[in-house]
Amino acid sequence: MFKNPTLTRTLLILLLLPFSAGLMPAQGPDGEYNPSQEHPFGRKNPAAPDELEQFAFMIGHFDCKDRIRQADGSWLEFPATWHGYYFLNGHGIIDRYWNGRFATANTRVFDPSSKTWKVTFFKMPGYSSGVWEGAKEEDKLVMKRENTRPDGTKVVSRLTFYDISEEGYEWKGEQVTGESAVTTWTSSCKRRE
Repeated sequence: MFKNPTLTRTLLILLLLPFSAGLMPAQGPDGEYNPSQEHPFGRKNPAAPDELEQFAFMIGHFDCKDRIRQADGSWLEFPATWHGYYFLNGHGIIDRYWNGRFATANTRVFDPSSKTWKVTFFKMPGYSSGVWEGAKEEDKLVMKRENTRPDGTKVVSRLTFYDISEEGYEWKGEQVTGESAVTTWTSSCKRRE
């Protein structure tokens, strides 16, 4: 599948996770805080860092309206879904995204030693994956990853969750060069009833 066997195994595990409530065992496969029949999204482990609550707004099912900037500057709009669950026996959050064109998944774990979030992003084969780092900044969660363009220009990709509430959240992806930021993707997500 891929030249990197670790990435191949990780992607296969993520794709095969039984997220449907009807496929859930009575207790999560590696702990009582993972998704189960009784707790379909899992639960936060009391021993997990308090900061795990910062991303708890993603737990559940969400219907989203997305926009991606095209090469000509126009916007392509489409519906999407985003689903979040506790994993690692309630010490992390895993989410999956689907829009009918491609799928992604993220693992979100807070590192108490560096006081940062480590978010590992996986996209369907043929697209880039990577690790993002970030923290809560006022009422937003901001994740960043540095990239180098083919011409050698350093670009910071910045992902921001904002307008977070029980009803949903907003998300935007930006490319930052120097003082300039260009929004490339937005997602407006509402919690499914």
